[in-house]
Amino acid sequence: MDVCLVIRERLARLGLEQKDLAAAAEVTESYISQLLTRKKLPPAPDRTDIYEKMG
Repeated sequence: MDVCLVIRERLARLGLEQKDLAAAAEVTESYISQLLTRKKLPPAPDRTDIYEKMG
């Protein structure tokens, strides 16, 4: 599964921006940007705290 694509699609569907996800997940906007540009690996599947914030 392409996590970057899933995140981008979900943000677009919800009308949200990277900063909105960053605030909800309590991470920096820079971290979200690095995820979406594949400079950082996505969080481990057991990090449900982050994935739950994405709705």
